[in-house]
Amino acid sequence: MDHAWLHTVRTRGTPLPRLIGVGRLVIVGLLDDGRLEIDNNIAERALRGVAVGRRNWLFAGSKTGGERAAAIYTVIQTCKANGLDPQDYIASLTGKIAAD
Repeated sequence: MDHAWLHTVRTRGTPLPRLIGVGRLVIVGLLDDGRLEIDNNIAERALRGVAVGRRNWLFAGSKTGGERAAAIYTVIQTCKANGLDPQDYIASLTGKIAAD
């Protein structure tokens, strides 16, 4: 792909020529590889649960309680990321553990 138009942007005399150069690299990467996302909305949505839960983690009661809560939150987020219903998965898992 021809990116000659990117080189027409003048960087001489500006306070941020290096930043503009990095911006050019990002634009070239986005133009060359259609798989790259322009924004990071997917990652921000994935972390939203962490930000919302952060206040609740203050009330875990102890270090052990916090570690257990973190383990459960990890299982729940992994289920969501893989398209599984967390409640069904945990019920199935505890049923298998109880059967052993």
